[in-house]
Amino acid sequence: MTEAAAKATGLHAGTPVIAGYFDVVSSAMGSGVVSADEASIIVGTWSINQVFSNRPVSDAAVFMVAGFGKDRFVNIESSATSAANLEWYVRNFVERGAPHDDPFGHCNAALASVAPRLDDPFFHPFLYGSRLSSDHRAGFFDPTGWHGEDHMLRALFEGVMFEHKRHILVLQRAGVDFDRAVLSGGGACSPHWPQMFADCLGVPITVAQAQETGALGAAIGAGVGIGAFSSYEEAIVVMTRARQEYMSNPERADFYAKRYAAWRHLSTRLEGFGKDLQVES
Repeated sequence: MTEAAAKATGLHAGTPVIAGYFDVVSSAMGSGVVSADEASIIVGTWSINQVFSNRPVSDAAVFMVAGFGKDRFVNIESSATSAANLEWYVRNFVERGAPHDDPFGHCNAALASVAPRLDDPFFHPFLYGSRLSSDHRAGFFDPTGWHGEDHMLRALFEGVMFEHKRHILVLQRAGVDFDRAVLSGGGACSPHWPQMFADCLGVPITVAQAQETGALGAAIGAGVGIGAFSSYEEAIVVMTRARQEYMSNPERADFYAKRYAAWRHLSTRLEGFGKDLQVES
């Protein structure tokens, strides 16, 4: 803080000033991710999927690349297709305009009550649009008379996870990969979603202890900026904690591979559906 700035702001001259970070990058650091080949998956309003690297990817299919620090880049794939779908379900079909003691607990309990099957219903999490096209809409597909709310909720959780996987495959095809990922965001509070991610992606999934990972990431940056830590890695070791780790179950790999292939096939077949029915605003 310069003398002139101090006079203008009322702050003390000489106060260190550290520039902020892109919010999702800050969240990644606050969850414990900062080194090359590490992944941060944020299950929140948006589906955020980011892999750190020493060099930026150069692929038109990748949504964006953010740089921070020397030889530090974050390759990002994202869309508004994540836990906001569950919030919509809770608002419209659980709460229904009235208070509910534990609406998300209700959804997690319903999910846990069913054993997954290959012929379960599917869900496309495009309530708020898709990166694939402006025509994509959300929908439940392939239910039968013996399916209930528990099956539909499992389809919703799985459909959100599958769109995260699709984004991650875009990053992997662009040349970045990872052998572990940290899950954060509201969806990480679920006792079931992290295990689904681990089983489908085939890597261990860690859930961060911190809930406000973006704020913690900003504090980590401030610590590095004032010299309290010699590196981001050192700061993360000291300032972050894992709440739980979920190991992938190899026996579920084939199940999710088949389900994901069918889910993508259905999505492709539905491209353009309803285009002629759109109403101009």
